[in-house]
Amino acid sequence: RYLKSLDRKVDLLGRAFLFQFSDLSELPARAVNLSAAGMAFFTQEPVEPGAVLELRLLLLPSYTGLLIYADVVACEVEPMEDGSGGYHVRVDFSHLRECDRDVLIRHILQRQGQMLQRMREERDGNGQ
Repeated sequence: RYLKSLDRKVDLLGRAFLFQFSDLSELPARAVNLSAAGMAFFTQEPVEPGAVLELRLLLLPSYTGLLIYADVVACEVEPMEDGSGGYHVRVDFSHLRECDRDVLIRHILQRQGQMLQRMREERDGNGQ
């Protein structure tokens, strides 16, 4: 019961974050490789390794908003998924509150569960 109440509060804070930074909802969603310690993403702008970034993450579909600071570990030239030129950036999260790390871990576990379920359904659907 306590966890459900806490989950509702986190959800409300995420929605408040979304309204505070309403421009986030207007930006296109971007696929990233996310972990509790950092993430990797593609961008069209180069970022200097060692730079500190302020990242505003909106985790979907829960609309949980996080403000995280991250150190750029690497920035490598790599074509974007649409074929245009771009950069593959890897960052390590710094100054991440424990409660935010818990939110990230919960989100990652939920997404992994969804992916496994989808793979199972595809496998079972192909076998019939």
